Amino acid sequence: SCLTKLQLIKINLKGYALNVGHVETSDGVSQRYIQDYHKRSLENTIKKIEDVSVEERIFSALTLPVKLKNTKKVHKAINDFKDQIAKISKSDDYERVYQLSVQYVPLD
Repeated sequence: SCLTKLQLIKINLKGYALNVGHVETSDGVSQRYIQDYHKRSLENTIKKIEDVSVEERIFSALTLPVKLKNTKKVHKAINDFKDQIAKISKSDDYERVYQLSVQYVPLD
């Protein structure tokens, strides 16, 4: 898989194992590569909605009004949430690999 080729995960006798912890893109990464990755993530989610049972997936959305001055606070809260999920999920022996996507985009 792509994740094993990038050496982000490895497969051992127990299943999946994480090779690296948290991965972030740097300012040096092309905007085009990031956009392509986001598109592939969304396309994968669309496929999984039909292929994966509700018990094995969560798709959740929230529409809300916001003040633009709070955008940095929202970004921080989302990043803190991702860090919490990463800590909960950390293990030496994994059974599956999930992708968590949180979208926060303007609708106007």
